[in-house]
Amino acid sequence: MEELVSRVREQVAGTFGPDAVAHDLPHLDRVHALARALAEREGGDPVVVGAAAYVHDYHRILEKRTGDPVRPEAAAGPIAEVLAAAGLAPAVADAVLACVACTDVYGFAADPVALPDRPVEGRVVRDADVLDALGAVGIARAFMYGGALGEPMWVPDAPLQDGYREGRTSSVVHHFHEKLLRLEDDMWTATGAGLARERTAFMRDFLARLETELA
Repeated sequence: MEELVSRVREQVAGTFGPDAVAHDLPHLDRVHALARALAEREGGDPVVVGAAAYVHDYHRILEKRTGDPVRPEAAAGPIAEVLAAAGLAPAVADAVLACVACTDVYGFAADPVALPDRPVEGRVVRDADVLDALGAVGIARAFMYGGALGEPMWVPDAPLQDGYREGRTSSVVHHFHEKLLRLEDDMWTATGAGLARERTAFMRDFLARLETELA
């Protein structure tokens, strides 16, 4: 079990280097650790959960190449190649791909969300990925990624968007309000929801201090 997941990690390590800003190997390691912790409470096959944690961001690599937003399921081909090279059985690989399709899906973005139809492994990995966008790590990642895109820290006169959309935002602080602060109400597991509330409270305190100092 551990060996299979380790082989998947080895397959992706070179692809998710430091240039994969905020979606690098350390991010995948954290999602893996969070997903395993959630699975202990919520259930799920540990191999499927572990492998999915390490391949869930392959669409970010495609985004970097094209410069356009890419949905997770669009990376099914490269992911299948990684899983085959790591020695995962076809049935396990199919379950991993089903997990990947659960990530980057948000109710507040008008994405179709039917939780009873989502595998428990997919719900676990999706929430683990969301949790790494929250709290102190989430703050750091938001500014790293916004800086890489050339987004300003804050543009006070720019309006907030009513709904979330992928791609560049008016500023990094806008991204907090348009997406990150909404995630706590969009979790798919009870365990993840509890952790999200804690991490989001920290982010709200940080933003309040930041916005006071910016003013």
